[in-house]
Amino acid sequence: MIGNRTLTLVLTLATATMAAGVLRAGESASSDAPGAVYALTNSPAGNAVLVYHRDADGALAPAGAYATDGAGNGAGLSSQGAVVVSDDGRLLFAVNAGSNSISSFQIRPDGLELASTTSSGGTTPVSVASRGGLLYALNAGVPNSVSGFSVGRHGELKPFAGSTQPLSAPDTNPAQVGFSDDGDALIMTGQRAACWAVATKNGRYGYVINAGTGNISGFAIARDGSVTLLNASGVTATTGGNPTDAALSRDSRFLYVRVAALREIAIFRVASDGSLEALPSLTGSPDGLAGLAAF
Repeated sequence: MIGNRTLTLVLTLATATMAAGVLRAGESASSDAPGAVYALTNSPAGNAVLVYHRDADGALAPAGAYATDGAGNGAGLSSQGAVVVSDDGRLLFAVNAGSNSISSFQIRPDGLELASTTSSGGTTPVSVASRGGLLYALNAGVPNSVSGFSVGRHGELKPFAGSTQPLSAPDTNPAQVGFSDDGDALIMTGQRAACWAVATKNGRYGYVINAGTGNISGFAIARDGSVTLLNASGVTATTGGNPTDAALSRDSRFLYVRVAALREIAIFRVASDGSLEALPSLTGSPDGLAGLAAF
């Protein structure tokens, strides 16, 4: 059953995700345009971004791995936003939790080009948020902190002097950083079990990934921000395993969910009424992946 606390968290995460630019309302994109999905290897021996080509029908195919010049921590990050795409789809940002750094890439037609790798301003970065030439990194290492960076035209990252700030307590178990709707404030979320949530670009539907029960709960979002379950049972789709990270394609026609226990990325078509149609999953994904972003 979905309680009020979860509904509040859904709205918070959906707002943060949309404000961060990944699912910006009003973006123009062809409904049948191909794109890409991204994940992190999170390997201590050398972190890398895995790229999956997205066909117009939503299917995924491996399209290369690109080193971040940093290291992962080899464990689940329990966060959202470990890898994100910029508002305009030109840049990609990733955390290196094992080397306390963040990396930026230029997104090119033939893959990714590393632009910058720099200190995250703290330890164990788990989430980043991008908006309008700004980037903020959430550091989950004790003491917790958030640090700001300017983003150059080609993805160069430059720390803002004095931008590193502590959170409300040294160890809050933070899970995500995102921008408020107006872009004037940062939102940090943290719970004992991080909740993965996304919202369609038109703001009409949201989806919560339920790691403990292997399924997805869909919600209709009213103009006043109230939410209603799409299904009385609370189950809109089933993934099996322990699904975590989720991402919507730039046109919100396809939902992707990482299911680590099954070594899969589950794929769903999003209908006009918010319902989800299961499509063939991408199987055989490497162990230890973290984060998920789509464009």
